[in-house]
Amino acid sequence: MPSEPPVEPPKPASPPLVLVLGASGYVGSHLVPWLAARGRQVRAAARRLEALEAFGWPGVETVAADALDPASLEGALAGVETAYYLVHSMAAGADFPRIDREAAANFRDAAARAGVRRIVYLGGLQPSGAASSHLASRGETGDVLRQGPVPVTELRAGIVIGPGSAAFEVIRDLVFHLPVMVTPRWVRSRSQPIALDDVLEYLGRIAELPQAAGQVYDAGGPEVLTYEDLMRTFARVVGRHPQIVPVPVLTPRLSSYAFAAEQAASQRQRAPGAGGGRWVEGSMLYRRERADFAFYAKRMGAHAVASAPADAVWREVVSIGGENGYYFLDALWSLRGALDCAAGGTGLKRGRRDPHALAVGDAIDFWRVASLEPGRRLMLIAEMKLPGAAALGFEVRPLGPRRTRVDVTAYFHPAGAPGLAYWHALAPAHAVIFPGLARAIARRAEAQPASRDEAPSKAA
Repeated sequence: MPSEPPVEPPKPASPPLVLVLGASGYVGSHLVPWLAARGRQVRAAARRLEALEAFGWPGVETVAADALDPASLEGALAGVETAYYLVHSMAAGADFPRIDREAAANFRDAAARAGVRRIVYLGGLQPSGAASSHLASRGETGDVLRQGPVPVTELRAGIVIGPGSAAFEVIRDLVFHLPVMVTPRWVRSRSQPIALDDVLEYLGRIAELPQAAGQVYDAGGPEVLTYEDLMRTFARVVGRHPQIVPVPVLTPRLSSYAFAAEQAASQRQRAPGAGGGRWVEGSMLYRRERADFAFYAKRMGAHAVASAPADAVWREVVSIGGENGYYFLDALWSLRGALDCAAGGTGLKRGRRDPHALAVGDAIDFWRVASLEPGRRLMLIAEMKLPGAAALGFEVRPLGPRRTRVDVTAYFHPAGAPGLAYWHALAPAHAVIFPGLARAIARRAEAQPASRDEAPSKAA
Protein backbone atom coordinates (compact mmCIF):
# COMPACT_ATOMS: atom_id res chain seq x y z
CA MET A 1 0.00 0.00 0.00
CA PRO A 2 1.27 3.50 -0.79
CA SER A 3 2.56 5.33 2.25
CA GLU A 4 0.62 8.37 3.30
CA PRO A 5 2.42 11.70 3.26
CA PRO A 6 3.64 12.80 6.67
CA VAL A 7 1.34 15.15 8.50
CA GLU A 8 3.02 18.40 9.45
CA PRO A 9 2.34 19.52 12.99
CA PRO A 10 0.25 22.68 13.16
CA LYS A 11 2.22 25.87 13.49
CA PRO A 12 1.77 27.54 16.86
CA ALA A 13 -0.53 30.51 16.66
CA SER A 14 1.16 33.85 17.21
CA PRO A 15 0.12 35.57 20.41
CA PRO A 16 -2.60 38.21 20.06
CA LEU A 17 -1.41 41.74 19.39
CA VAL A 18 -1.40 44.17 22.31
CA LEU A 19 -1.24 47.94 21.90
CA VAL A 20 0.17 50.24 24.59
CA LEU A 21 -0.84 53.83 23.84
CA GLY A 22 1.20 56.22 25.95
CA ALA A 23 4.20 53.90 25.85
CA SER A 24 6.72 56.71 26.32
CA GLY A 25 5.22 57.70 29.70
CA TYR A 26 6.37 56.38 33.03
CA VAL A 27 4.09 53.36 33.45
CA GLY A 28 3.87 52.67 29.72
CA SER A 29 7.63 52.53 29.24
CA HIS A 30 7.81 49.85 31.92
CA LEU A 31 4.71 47.97 30.85
CA VAL A 32 5.96 47.43 27.29
CA PRO A 33 9.06 45.38 28.25
CA TRP A 34 7.05 43.63 30.99
CA LEU A 35 4.58 42.37 28.39
CA ALA A 36 7.25 41.53 25.82
CA ALA A 37 9.25 39.51 28.36
CA ARG A 38 6.16 37.35 28.93
CA GLY A 39 5.72 36.46 25.29
CA ARG A 40 3.15 39.07 24.31
CA GLN A 41 3.22 40.58 20.85
CA VAL A 42 3.48 44.28 21.66
CA ARG A 43 2.95 47.42 19.61
CA ALA A 44 4.08 50.55 21.45
CA ALA A 45 2.56 53.88 20.43
CA ALA A 46 3.21 57.50 21.40
CA ARG A 47 3.15 60.90 19.74
CA ARG A 48 6.93 61.01 19.30
CA LEU A 49 8.28 57.96 17.51
CA GLU A 50 11.88 58.88 18.32
CA ALA A 51 11.08 58.75 22.04
CA LEU A 52 10.00 55.12 21.64
CA GLU A 53 12.95 54.17 19.45
CA ALA A 54 15.31 55.48 22.13
CA PHE A 55 14.30 52.63 24.44
CA GLY A 56 15.57 49.98 22.02
CA TRP A 57 12.99 47.35 23.01
CA PRO A 58 13.80 44.10 21.14
CA GLY A 59 10.87 42.53 19.30
CA VAL A 60 8.54 45.47 19.96
CA GLU A 61 6.84 47.32 17.12
CA THR A 62 6.85 51.10 17.56
CA VAL A 63 4.43 53.50 15.87
CA ALA A 64 3.53 57.17 16.11
CA ALA A 65 -0.04 57.78 17.27
CA ASP A 66 -1.87 60.64 18.96
CA ALA A 67 -5.24 60.23 20.65
CA LEU A 68 -6.12 63.75 19.47
CA ASP A 69 -5.51 62.71 15.85
CA PRO A 70 -8.11 60.04 14.96
CA ALA A 71 -6.41 59.25 11.64
CA SER A 72 -3.22 58.22 13.44
CA LEU A 73 -5.13 55.73 15.59
CA GLU A 74 -6.34 53.59 12.68
CA GLY A 75 -2.95 52.09 11.88
CA ALA A 76 -1.97 51.82 15.53
CA LEU A 77 -5.10 49.79 16.36
CA ALA A 78 -5.15 47.58 13.25
CA GLY A 79 -5.19 43.91 14.28
CA VAL A 80 -5.08 44.71 18.00
CA GLU A 81 -6.95 42.50 20.46
CA THR A 82 -6.19 44.33 23.72
CA ALA A 83 -5.40 48.05 23.92
CA TYR A 84 -3.91 49.75 26.96
CA TYR A 85 -4.90 53.39 27.30
CA LEU A 86 -2.26 55.21 29.38
CA VAL A 87 -2.82 58.76 28.18
CA HIS A 88 -3.58 61.99 29.97
CA SER A 89 -3.09 65.68 29.18
CA MET A 90 -2.11 67.36 32.45
CA ALA A 91 0.84 69.04 30.76
CA ALA A 92 -1.60 70.87 28.44
CA GLY A 93 -2.57 73.41 31.11
CA ALA A 94 -5.92 74.36 32.60
CA ASP A 95 -7.87 72.98 29.64
CA PHE A 96 -6.66 69.41 30.20
CA PRO A 97 -10.07 67.96 31.28
CA ARG A 98 -11.63 68.87 27.92
CA ILE A 99 -8.60 67.54 26.04
CA ASP A 100 -8.74 64.30 28.04
CA ARG A 101 -12.42 63.84 27.13
CA GLU A 102 -11.74 64.44 23.44
CA ALA A 103 -8.77 62.05 23.40
CA ALA A 104 -10.73 59.30 25.18
CA ALA A 105 -13.68 59.66 22.79
CA ASN A 106 -11.39 59.43 19.76
CA PHE A 107 -9.69 56.32 21.10
CA ARG A 108 -12.99 54.71 22.13
CA ASP A 109 -14.44 55.12 18.63
CA ALA A 110 -11.27 54.08 16.81
CA ALA A 111 -10.99 50.94 18.96
CA ALA A 112 -14.56 50.00 18.08
CA ARG A 113 -13.93 50.44 14.35
CA ALA A 114 -10.75 48.33 14.58
CA GLY A 115 -12.53 45.45 16.32
CA VAL A 116 -10.53 45.68 19.56
CA ARG A 117 -11.87 43.19 22.12
CA ARG A 118 -10.73 44.91 25.34
CA ILE A 119 -9.53 48.32 26.52
CA VAL A 120 -7.48 48.40 29.72
CA TYR A 121 -7.36 51.87 31.24
CA LEU A 122 -5.13 53.06 34.08
CA GLY A 123 -6.97 55.68 36.14
CA GLY A 124 -6.56 57.02 39.64
CA LEU A 125 -8.08 56.16 43.00
CA GLN A 126 -11.14 58.32 43.63
CA PRO A 127 -11.37 59.78 47.17
CA SER A 128 -14.66 59.73 49.03
CA GLY A 129 -14.67 63.53 49.34
CA ALA A 130 -14.08 66.16 46.68
CA ALA A 131 -11.45 64.99 44.21
CA SER A 132 -8.75 67.18 42.69
CA SER A 133 -9.30 68.32 39.11
CA HIS A 134 -6.69 65.78 38.03
CA LEU A 135 -8.37 62.82 39.74
CA ALA A 136 -11.81 63.99 38.62
CA SER A 137 -10.57 64.04 35.03
CA ARG A 138 -9.11 60.55 35.38
CA GLY A 139 -12.50 59.27 36.52
CA GLU A 140 -14.26 61.11 33.70
CA THR A 141 -11.91 59.59 31.14
CA GLY A 142 -12.95 56.11 32.25
CA ASP A 143 -16.62 57.10 31.87
CA VAL A 144 -16.01 58.32 28.31
CA LEU A 145 -14.21 55.12 27.34
CA ARG A 146 -17.10 53.03 28.71
CA GLN A 147 -19.60 54.81 26.46
CA GLY A 148 -18.40 52.73 23.50
CA PRO A 149 -19.07 49.08 22.60
CA VAL A 150 -15.59 47.80 23.52
CA PRO A 151 -15.48 46.41 27.09
CA VAL A 152 -13.28 48.48 29.37
CA THR A 153 -11.33 47.27 32.39
CA GLU A 154 -10.30 50.21 34.56
CA LEU A 155 -7.55 49.91 37.14
CA ARG A 156 -7.62 52.84 39.56
CA ALA A 157 -4.17 53.12 41.12
CA GLY A 158 -2.79 55.22 43.94
CA ILE A 159 0.45 57.17 43.66
CA VAL A 160 2.89 54.94 41.78
CA ILE A 161 6.23 54.66 43.55
CA GLY A 162 9.33 53.57 41.68
CA PRO A 163 12.52 54.95 40.11
CA GLY A 164 11.49 57.71 37.72
CA SER A 165 7.98 58.31 39.00
CA ALA A 166 7.31 62.01 39.53
CA ALA A 167 6.25 61.54 43.17
CA PHE A 168 9.27 59.44 44.08
CA GLU A 169 11.81 61.64 42.28
CA VAL A 170 10.52 64.83 43.92
CA ILE A 171 10.69 63.15 47.34
CA ARG A 172 14.18 61.80 46.65
CA ASP A 173 15.59 65.14 45.52
CA LEU A 174 14.03 67.03 48.40
CA VAL A 175 15.43 64.61 50.98
CA PHE A 176 18.90 64.58 49.44
CA HIS A 177 19.24 68.33 48.94
CA LEU A 178 17.06 70.23 51.42
CA PRO A 179 18.08 69.88 55.08
CA VAL A 180 15.13 72.09 56.06
CA MET A 181 11.75 71.94 54.29
CA VAL A 182 8.90 74.37 54.80
CA THR A 183 5.96 72.24 53.72
CA PRO A 184 2.54 73.45 52.56
CA ARG A 185 -0.74 71.88 53.58
CA TRP A 186 -1.02 69.48 50.65
CA VAL A 187 2.12 67.63 51.81
CA ARG A 188 -0.07 66.19 54.57
CA SER A 189 -2.71 64.94 52.14
CA ARG A 190 -3.33 61.24 52.61
CA SER A 191 -2.71 58.77 49.80
CA GLN A 192 -2.40 55.03 49.23
CA PRO A 193 0.86 54.61 47.29
CA ILE A 194 1.53 51.47 45.32
CA ALA A 195 4.78 50.02 43.99
CA LEU A 196 5.43 50.13 40.25
CA ASP A 197 6.00 46.36 40.14
CA ASP A 198 2.52 45.75 41.55
CA VAL A 199 0.89 48.09 39.03
CA LEU A 200 2.63 46.26 36.17
CA GLU A 201 1.53 42.88 37.52
CA TYR A 202 -2.08 44.01 37.80
CA LEU A 203 -2.16 45.64 34.36
CA GLY A 204 -0.48 42.70 32.69
CA ARG A 205 -2.65 39.98 34.21
CA ILE A 206 -6.01 41.70 34.39
CA ALA A 207 -6.27 41.74 30.61
CA GLU A 208 -6.21 37.92 30.60
CA LEU A 209 -9.25 37.58 32.88
CA PRO A 210 -12.56 37.37 30.96
CA GLN A 211 -14.48 38.26 34.10
CA ALA A 212 -12.59 41.58 34.36
CA ALA A 213 -14.24 42.97 31.21
CA GLY A 214 -16.40 45.95 32.08
CA GLN A 215 -15.15 46.09 35.67
CA VAL A 216 -13.43 48.79 37.75
CA TYR A 217 -10.79 47.81 40.31
CA ASP A 218 -9.02 49.86 42.96
CA ALA A 219 -5.28 49.24 43.32
CA GLY A 220 -3.59 50.79 46.32
CA GLY A 221 -0.81 49.74 48.63
CA PRO A 222 -1.43 48.35 52.12
CA GLU A 223 -0.81 51.67 53.92
CA VAL A 224 -2.47 55.07 53.87
CA LEU A 225 0.33 57.64 54.06
CA THR A 226 0.94 61.35 53.61
CA TYR A 227 3.68 62.84 51.45
CA GLU A 228 5.38 63.82 54.69
CA ASP A 229 5.31 60.17 55.79
CA LEU A 230 6.89 59.15 52.51
CA MET A 231 9.64 61.76 52.84
CA ARG A 232 10.46 60.72 56.40
CA THR A 233 10.50 57.03 55.43
CA PHE A 234 12.82 57.63 52.49
CA ALA A 235 15.06 59.81 54.65
CA ARG A 236 15.49 56.95 57.15
CA VAL A 237 16.39 54.55 54.35
CA VAL A 238 19.14 56.79 52.93
CA GLY A 239 20.40 58.02 56.30
CA ARG A 240 19.23 61.63 56.04
CA HIS A 241 17.61 63.72 58.74
CA PRO A 242 15.75 66.64 57.15
CA GLN A 243 13.80 69.05 59.30
CA ILE A 244 10.22 69.25 58.03
CA VAL A 245 8.48 72.43 59.17
CA PRO A 246 4.68 72.31 58.70
CA VAL A 247 2.72 75.39 57.63
CA PRO A 248 -0.99 75.30 58.55
CA VAL A 249 -2.22 77.04 55.40
CA LEU A 250 -1.92 76.39 51.68
CA THR A 251 0.81 78.69 50.41
CA PRO A 252 1.64 78.23 46.71
CA ARG A 253 4.43 80.82 46.80
CA LEU A 254 6.08 79.17 49.80
CA SER A 255 5.62 75.80 48.15
CA SER A 256 7.37 76.99 45.02
CA TYR A 257 10.37 78.10 47.08
CA ALA A 258 10.58 74.84 49.02
CA PHE A 259 10.34 72.74 45.90
CA ALA A 260 12.78 74.76 43.81
CA ALA A 261 15.26 71.89 44.04
CA GLU A 262 13.19 69.83 41.61
CA GLN A 263 10.85 70.90 38.85
CA ALA A 264 7.67 68.89 38.76
CA ALA A 265 8.09 66.14 36.18
CA SER A 266 5.48 65.91 33.41
CA GLN A 267 4.54 62.68 31.55
CA ARG A 268 6.31 64.08 28.55
CA GLN A 269 9.59 63.04 30.21
CA ARG A 270 11.20 59.75 29.30
CA ALA A 271 11.48 56.85 31.69
CA PRO A 272 14.77 55.32 32.85
CA GLY A 273 16.74 53.14 30.49
CA ALA A 274 20.11 51.54 30.11
CA GLY A 275 21.68 54.39 28.18
CA GLY A 276 22.69 52.42 25.11
CA GLY A 277 23.16 54.32 21.88
CA ARG A 278 20.91 57.22 22.82
CA TRP A 279 20.31 59.43 25.80
CA VAL A 280 17.40 58.13 27.88
CA GLU A 281 15.91 60.09 30.77
CA GLY A 282 17.21 59.07 34.16
CA SER A 283 19.92 56.69 33.02
CA MET A 284 22.56 56.25 35.71
CA LEU A 285 25.20 56.40 32.98
CA TYR A 286 24.32 59.99 32.23
CA ARG A 287 24.00 60.86 35.92
CA ARG A 288 27.58 59.71 36.57
CA GLU A 289 26.20 56.80 38.63
CA ARG A 290 25.08 59.30 41.27
CA ALA A 291 21.64 58.48 42.71
CA ASP A 292 21.50 61.86 44.45
CA PHE A 293 21.60 63.77 41.14
CA ALA A 294 18.19 64.77 39.81
CA PHE A 295 16.51 62.05 37.78
CA TYR A 296 14.89 64.51 35.37
CA ALA A 297 17.26 66.59 33.30
CA LYS A 298 17.16 70.20 32.29
CA ARG A 299 17.68 70.47 28.57
CA MET A 300 18.39 73.04 25.93
CA GLY A 301 18.71 72.38 22.23
CA ALA A 302 19.16 73.98 18.85
CA HIS A 303 19.33 72.86 15.24
CA ALA A 304 20.47 74.05 11.84
CA VAL A 305 19.98 72.84 8.28
CA ALA A 306 23.01 72.47 6.02
CA SER A 307 23.00 72.49 2.23
CA ALA A 308 25.37 69.56 2.32
CA PRO A 309 25.17 65.75 2.41
CA ALA A 310 24.77 64.02 5.76
CA ASP A 311 28.27 62.52 5.67
CA ALA A 312 29.80 66.00 5.40
CA VAL A 313 27.86 67.16 8.44
CA TRP A 314 28.83 64.04 10.35
CA ARG A 315 32.52 64.63 9.65
CA GLU A 316 32.27 67.98 11.38
CA VAL A 317 30.39 66.52 14.33
CA VAL A 318 32.97 63.82 15.06
CA SER A 319 35.86 66.25 14.62
CA ILE A 320 34.78 68.65 17.37
CA GLY A 321 37.12 69.55 20.20
CA GLY A 322 40.84 69.17 20.72
CA GLU A 323 42.95 71.12 18.24
CA ASN A 324 39.89 71.51 16.00
CA GLY A 325 38.16 73.68 18.59
CA TYR A 326 34.43 74.10 19.10
CA TYR A 327 33.64 76.03 15.90
CA PHE A 328 31.82 78.91 17.64
CA LEU A 329 32.91 81.30 20.39
CA ASP A 330 36.03 79.29 21.12
CA ALA A 331 37.10 81.93 23.62
CA LEU A 332 34.18 80.98 25.88
CA TRP A 333 35.08 77.28 25.63
CA SER A 334 38.67 78.18 26.57
CA LEU A 335 37.41 80.19 29.54
CA ARG A 336 35.28 77.26 30.68
CA GLY A 337 38.32 75.02 30.41
CA ALA A 338 40.40 77.42 32.49
CA LEU A 339 37.71 77.58 35.17
CA ASP A 340 37.57 73.80 35.24
CA CYS A 341 41.34 73.59 35.72
CA ALA A 342 41.12 76.12 38.55
CA ALA A 343 38.48 73.90 40.22
CA GLY A 344 40.73 70.85 39.98
CA GLY A 345 39.40 69.45 36.69
CA THR A 346 41.16 68.57 33.44
CA GLY A 347 39.96 71.53 31.41
CA LEU A 348 40.85 71.31 27.74
CA LYS A 349 44.27 69.75 28.34
CA ARG A 350 43.41 66.19 27.28
CA GLY A 351 42.59 67.03 23.67
CA ARG A 352 41.68 64.15 21.33
CA ARG A 353 43.23 60.80 20.47
CA ASP A 354 42.70 61.45 16.75
CA PRO A 355 41.65 64.70 15.04
CA HIS A 356 38.82 63.07 13.05
CA ALA A 357 38.08 59.53 14.29
CA LEU A 358 36.17 58.65 17.46
CA ALA A 359 35.31 55.53 19.43
CA VAL A 360 33.20 54.95 22.53
CA GLY A 361 35.29 55.76 25.59
CA ASP A 362 37.50 58.36 23.89
CA ALA A 363 38.25 61.58 25.73
CA ILE A 364 37.59 64.93 24.06
CA ASP A 365 38.95 67.63 26.35
CA PHE A 366 36.64 67.52 29.39
CA TRP A 367 34.14 65.23 27.63
CA ARG A 368 33.98 61.44 27.24
CA VAL A 369 32.30 59.63 24.32
CA ALA A 370 29.39 57.74 25.89
CA SER A 371 27.74 56.45 22.74
CA LEU A 372 28.27 56.61 19.02
CA GLU A 373 26.08 55.64 16.08
CA PRO A 374 28.31 56.30 13.06
CA GLY A 375 26.77 58.78 10.69
CA ARG A 376 23.84 59.50 12.99
CA ARG A 377 24.36 60.24 16.69
CA LEU A 378 27.10 61.18 19.13
CA MET A 379 26.68 61.53 22.90
CA LEU A 380 29.31 63.09 25.16
CA ILE A 381 29.33 62.97 28.97
CA ALA A 382 30.91 65.90 30.79
CA GLU A 383 33.84 65.11 33.06
CA MET A 384 34.32 68.72 34.16
CA LYS A 385 33.69 69.90 37.73
CA LEU A 386 29.93 70.50 37.99
CA PRO A 387 27.14 70.62 40.61
CA GLY A 388 25.41 67.84 38.73
CA ALA A 389 25.89 65.71 35.61
CA ALA A 390 25.85 66.94 32.01
CA ALA A 391 25.70 65.40 28.56
CA LEU A 392 25.93 66.91 25.08
CA GLY A 393 24.27 65.16 22.16
CA PHE A 394 24.52 65.57 18.39
CA GLU A 395 22.14 64.08 15.83
CA VAL A 396 22.45 64.18 12.05
CA ARG A 397 19.31 63.64 9.95
CA PRO A 398 19.25 63.65 6.12
CA LEU A 399 16.43 65.74 4.64
CA GLY A 400 17.41 65.24 1.00
CA PRO A 401 20.43 64.54 -1.28
CA ARG A 402 22.22 67.72 -0.18
CA ARG A 403 20.12 68.90 2.73
CA THR A 404 20.82 67.76 6.30
CA ARG A 405 19.61 68.77 9.74
CA VAL A 406 21.98 68.75 12.71
CA ASP A 407 20.62 68.89 16.27
CA VAL A 408 22.68 69.91 19.29
CA THR A 409 21.12 69.18 22.71
CA ALA A 410 22.52 69.74 26.19
CA TYR A 411 21.20 67.79 29.19
CA PHE A 412 21.91 68.60 32.83
CA HIS A 413 20.91 66.61 35.93
CA PRO A 414 21.26 69.20 38.73
CA ALA A 415 22.44 68.39 42.23
CA GLY A 416 19.99 70.35 44.36
CA ALA A 417 19.83 74.13 44.58
CA PRO A 418 23.50 74.69 43.55
CA GLY A 419 22.89 72.69 40.39
CA LEU A 420 19.76 74.66 39.55
CA ALA A 421 21.56 77.95 40.19
CA TYR A 422 24.40 76.82 37.89
CA TRP A 423 22.02 75.86 35.08
CA HIS A 424 20.01 79.07 35.21
CA ALA A 425 23.11 81.25 35.52
CA LEU A 426 24.52 79.79 32.30
CA ALA A 427 21.19 79.73 30.43
CA PRO A 428 21.80 83.10 28.65
CA ALA A 429 25.21 81.93 27.42
CA HIS A 430 23.85 78.53 26.39
CA ALA A 431 21.04 80.22 24.44
CA VAL A 432 23.75 81.79 22.26
CA ILE A 433 26.35 79.01 22.19
CA PHE A 434 24.23 76.02 21.13
CA PRO A 435 22.39 77.66 18.19
CA GLY A 436 25.73 79.13 17.09
CA LEU A 437 27.40 75.71 17.33
CA ALA A 438 24.67 74.08 15.23
CA ARG A 439 24.95 76.80 12.57
CA ALA A 440 28.74 76.55 12.57
CA ILE A 441 28.63 72.79 11.98
CA ALA A 442 26.25 73.35 9.06
CA ARG A 443 28.39 76.10 7.51
CA ARG A 444 31.60 74.07 7.86
CA ALA A 445 29.93 71.09 6.17
CA GLU A 446 28.81 73.31 3.31
CA ALA A 447 32.39 74.56 2.88
CA GLN A 448 33.89 71.09 2.52
CA PRO A 449 35.41 70.46 -0.94
CA ALA A 450 33.03 68.48 -3.16
CA SER A 451 35.85 66.12 -4.10
CA ARG A 452 36.23 64.79 -0.56
CA ASP A 453 35.39 61.16 0.02
CA GLU A 454 31.66 61.01 0.77
CA ALA A 455 31.73 57.77 2.72
CA PRO A 456 30.46 58.29 6.27
CA SER A 457 33.09 58.37 9.00
CA LYS A 458 33.54 55.11 10.85
CA ALA A 459 34.20 54.59 14.52
CA ALA A 460 37.84 53.84 15.13
